[in-house]
Amino acid sequence: MTDPPFETRVSMEHFILESLDEIISLLKSIDHPQRIRILTMLIDQPKTFKDLMEKTGLQKSALGNHLNILNGKNLVYKIDRGLYRLTEDGENIIQNIAQSYLEIKVREQERLERIQRLIGKYTTYGDEVMNEETKITTDLDVRIITLEPMRIASVRAIGKSPENDAWAKMQSWADKKGLLDNLEKHPVFGFNNPDPSPDKEEYGYEFWIKIDPEIQPEGDINVKDFKGGLYAVTTTRLIIDPELNIIPAWKKLATWVKKSSKYDFGAHQWLEKALNPKASPENLVLDLYCPIKEA
Repeated sequence: MTDPPFETRVSMEHFILESLDEIISLLKSIDHPQRIRILTMLIDQPKTFKDLMEKTGLQKSALGNHLNILNGKNLVYKIDRGLYRLTEDGENIIQNIAQSYLEIKVREQERLERIQRLIGKYTTYGDEVMNEETKITTDLDVRIITLEPMRIASVRAIGKSPENDAWAKMQSWADKKGLLDNLEKHPVFGFNNPDPSPDKEEYGYEFWIKIDPEIQPEGDINVKDFKGGLYAVTTTRLIIDPELNIIPAWKKLATWVKKSSKYDFGAHQWLEKALNPKASPENLVLDLYCPIKEA
């Protein structure tokens, strides 16, 4: 397989939009479990019509219909005496499906492992006896909020204080477009990416802002879609102290979820919503969004 001939995201976007009907037709040709199964069974070696009937459990007419569709898209080829094999296109498409799905599962596992680390980090002191200054309690004002899917612009920085660097880029770009003038329509979110670790001074922080469909990526600004999800949310003020920061509030919220009988931790993105992103750090107010699911 060769690398796709796209120099930029914009060129890929144009290609997809110009070829949309053909792409949809191709996707429809494999939009059936049995056709995926047929392509998969032909990966190793060609198989006869009889072999495919036995392995799929399909009747002769149904199998013939599926093979005709795949053949019509040049995904399978009929050799003499009813023997079928994958074409190069068929092999490429089934390999890409497998590879893409594997990468999704790996990222999903990494997210789950990250969530487990965060849960451990934010609930470390949940059952310990502490003084009144550091005690983690569950008497917290928590709202359950569903974030709807949204198109977002994102920017990320890595360093010893990546929040400042990432926000400078986001604010410069968003101000020019007037996005920060309406935070209800264009809310601002952020999260560590990657998280801080004891053995590294540098970590990452990524900012998101909700945008309209017509806005396109520019420079350091990427555009992507967020699927949304269910969240336990509480409000806190940023504490300007490298030893404290907002960790106590996150610990309280994580403890609230851990002790909840109705909710478990979800696998979607943890978020910090800036309610007044242009404020000075000592006046910054955040909504902490802990991903949850019903138990």
